[in-house]
Amino acid sequence: MDFEQAYSGEAPAAHRSPYGRCDTRHEMVVTAEIRRLVRELSALGPMPREKLAMVSGVVHWSDGTLDEALSAGERAGLLRRLPLGWVEATSVAR
Repeated sequence: MDFEQAYSGEAPAAHRSPYGRCDTRHEMVVTAEIRRLVRELSALGPMPREKLAMVSGVVHWSDGTLDEALSAGERAGLLRRLPLGWVEATSVAR
């Protein structure tokens, strides 16, 4: 199942977030960051948090932090933190 399928429901996938319906710009930005993390992890497989930050372009994110996106992605069941600082996309996200 991919990201859009995981968020099918009352709102289009582009406007859904782990918080429910996106009501603020910040939530929309965090949702976009989660999508990027899921996309990178789905393509490249599990990786250390630092490498994920590098390949995802975290230095260019204006709103929302990596930690916030990881936490929200975990709550949504799309990301899983592994031992030793590694992160993976869940089967729900793929």
